[in-house]
Amino acid sequence: MNLKQGLKYINSNYLIAVDIETTGLNTDTDNIIEIAAIKFLNGEYVDKYVTFVNPMMRITEEITALTGISDNDVLFSPTISQISEEINEFIGNAPVVGHNLKFDLSILNRENIAIDNDFIDTYDIAYLVLESDINLSLSSLADHLNVPFDDLHRAEGDAYLSFQVFQSMIPYIEKISIQNLSLYSFLASKVDKQTNTIWEILATNIKADSFNLDSYITNLDKFSQLNYDEFDKTELRNFLSKFTCDEFITYMFSHKGPIASTIKDFYQRASQLEMSSKTANTFELSNQILIEAGTGTGKTLAYLIPALWHSVMSDKKVAISTNTITLQDQLINKEIPALLNSLKEDVNQLEYTNFAHPQKGKNNYVCISRYIDILKSSNLTTDQYRLYSKVGVWIQKTSSGDKNEIHIPGWQNSNWDKISVGMKHNCNTRGIACFYDHSRKIANISTLLIVNHSLLLADLRSGNNILPEYGYLIIDEAHNLEQEIINQFGFEASKNRILDQLKYYQNSVFLRNRIEQTDKLENLRELLETHSFNISEFFTQIDQIFNNQVTQNNIQNLIVNEQIANSKPFISLLPIWNESLQSFKKILNLNESIPELQADEFSDFIFDLDLLYESIQELLINRNDNSVYWINKRNRYQSNEELSLKLAPLNTAEILENYLYVNEVGTLLTSATLSINGSLDYASTQYGIDNTNSSVIKSPFDYKNMVLLGLIRDIPDPRNELYQQKLDSTLVDICSSTKGGILILHTSYYSLRISRSMLKKSLETKGYTIKAQGIDGTINQILSSIQNHENFIIMGTNTLWEGIDIPDSKLKSVVITRLPFGVPGDPINTAKSAKLNNPFRELTLPQAIIRFRQGFGRLIRNEKGKGAVFILDSRIINQQYGNLFINSIPECSMKKIDTSQISILLKDWK
Repeated sequence: MNLKQGLKYINSNYLIAVDIETTGLNTDTDNIIEIAAIKFLNGEYVDKYVTFVNPMMRITEEITALTGISDNDVLFSPTISQISEEINEFIGNAPVVGHNLKFDLSILNRENIAIDNDFIDTYDIAYLVLESDINLSLSSLADHLNVPFDDLHRAEGDAYLSFQVFQSMIPYIEKISIQNLSLYSFLASKVDKQTNTIWEILATNIKADSFNLDSYITNLDKFSQLNYDEFDKTELRNFLSKFTCDEFITYMFSHKGPIASTIKDFYQRASQLEMSSKTANTFELSNQILIEAGTGTGKTLAYLIPALWHSVMSDKKVAISTNTITLQDQLINKEIPALLNSLKEDVNQLEYTNFAHPQKGKNNYVCISRYIDILKSSNLTTDQYRLYSKVGVWIQKTSSGDKNEIHIPGWQNSNWDKISVGMKHNCNTRGIACFYDHSRKIANISTLLIVNHSLLLADLRSGNNILPEYGYLIIDEAHNLEQEIINQFGFEASKNRILDQLKYYQNSVFLRNRIEQTDKLENLRELLETHSFNISEFFTQIDQIFNNQVTQNNIQNLIVNEQIANSKPFISLLPIWNESLQSFKKILNLNESIPELQADEFSDFIFDLDLLYESIQELLINRNDNSVYWINKRNRYQSNEELSLKLAPLNTAEILENYLYVNEVGTLLTSATLSINGSLDYASTQYGIDNTNSSVIKSPFDYKNMVLLGLIRDIPDPRNELYQQKLDSTLVDICSSTKGGILILHTSYYSLRISRSMLKKSLETKGYTIKAQGIDGTINQILSSIQNHENFIIMGTNTLWEGIDIPDSKLKSVVITRLPFGVPGDPINTAKSAKLNNPFRELTLPQAIIRFRQGFGRLIRNEKGKGAVFILDSRIINQQYGNLFINSIPECSMKKIDTSQISILLKDWK
């Protein structure tokens, strides 16, 4: 029997599609308010069991808003215990079908329902068989598979839709190889459950061979035959030697030069030539320069051309650092190949292979050795089985081992960490090559090195021990550099993080049976237990200090100032911490005395924890004025509450001076958003660059004829309680008048949720596709879902202000709901403000203007763009500082209007 026959056999027996609605998402305490079980045979409807259920508790307004089910609906309904027997009788021993059944079955099994039934989870299937990065919610899956639906968040509608989604995925399941089916079944069997998944059902039905681990491992050795030869630059160097760098720039950008001859729609821009020449000068003098390059300048080619000349002629690498994967991909897959292609008429032997390489941090690469450990382990959670099944197929075909190839959602990060290179390096415990080492070898022979800000700064902090040596540096998207400096040179330590690391170390030593048991090892086990107890006790005391000092529920941060540090409770922490340090030092000494623990896996772990403890020591005892220290408590009074200690540097310019500029590497910092009202003073201060050649290069685009800037007069101040209501009605007006193609930028997730709910009620039935970041998927998932829709409305906060490019000029309007001032009480800004004469003018306002410019910049991405930007914050009109926001963006066609004029204004603009 093959897979197709196995699936047909499953369908030829009874299947029960199941869904429940509940009072909440806690599988231990929330109860069922509606249940639906629908019986199918041969893919056809047979019968159904649907009823409300009395949960014996109140239904919240949120649940009623989501499901439409109220207390009155369930008041006279049976309790689940009264109907569990007849539900089990209806289901029988048929497999149950549903979406993300982990939740439903946890509650159903708790009520003694469907305990012995195998299950077919459409979430699991979609996660493994659909390769595109789509949102795996039931509605998004149905939309992706062209399955019609309308009645969501009701048990019967969701159960029926789950079954139809399963049927639609059968052609995808049929394409799975028998080897991969065996892998899925093998990993699913490691989950603590009494019944079988679809993979185990199929493997049994078709009598598939058991998963062969040895054969699988043999096929993972990918790099033994690779040749790490350096790119031969001889002919290219001979050609470039005919020019000075400035002459080469002039030649490349000339009217009939290589760029104009090979790149469609290229035209010569004085701004591009200016930036390229200034970059060349900076490389020549080995100094630093800031250049703001407005949209349309062509900044990437402007810096790549002098980078190419200087790198080849000096035989020194150029490192190009970006903040986003999008720009890295653009450099690797588009800009650099286009540049080399333009020279093929002049240079015959010009291969792209190994010329440029994206180098990433260790955590981005899967570790084959650690993945094999997972395959040999005995127990997995449901989420681990899902991720490791996906990785198991991907790892057989990837040539990079880079996790970005398989779109790992954020909530799987902790499981990814268990199989990433992470702290581990050069382990090679099974004679199998390493993806990370492979990437480093390519980086060593490349000419252009593409990295992100995080890795660049980690290399600087390590004393340049991570990246290959480079002679020139380009920092693109430089407006993000300050935050990344704070991330890399600061620290965060939580009880969970430390205890998880200790547990991983302990498991590595004791559970994998690699090391012979000795008295020393037994002593190590006891020390680890003592140290874990000391750490727990330390953080318990920190928690008490926070709770005593912070009485307001909405405050998450407590800055450790001198008053706090000198208080009796804080001083009493020191003996507890010293005890923790003593137990850790004993672990260090014992670790060094055991030869088997000197491998990189163990020494790197110890080194990482040692650095963390040094930072905690600094917070407790060795505080300095150039840093801010605070206690953070996320999700206070919730089940996922987490307490952590944090440190952040305050002087980013000093860090760059001490770690980067001292190396005398020619450095360009560039971005489209660095200036305030045409001045680079703020950026110069942040990054410590005093170069008279630094400049603001304006966009060549005609914004006055491309952008309508609508400033809404009759909307209340955002601090007014009537603001949200007026905001929502104005958003409906704008969306209706624009007919979709809208990006709405919020500064508050709370406000976004309210606005989304209003827009869905008002516009979804009229054919609009409304997607909100974090609710309806990731940025990539949202972009994928709107590809075939013109009337889309995208809503987002934070990263969406700069992290989204909507292609093909589909975007008609950008709406900025509020001027993006920082959150009051932020510890870093609070500490910085204390050192300034006018914190609002010197810090708060510049930060908001930079963010505002990023949001504004979402609309026009190329010369074909046209549309409107609406500002729904009256402070831009009524406050004196409003002009600074307006003067910091290109001159547009600006109109100050009331909401009643929006529709007429847009018609006239079109």
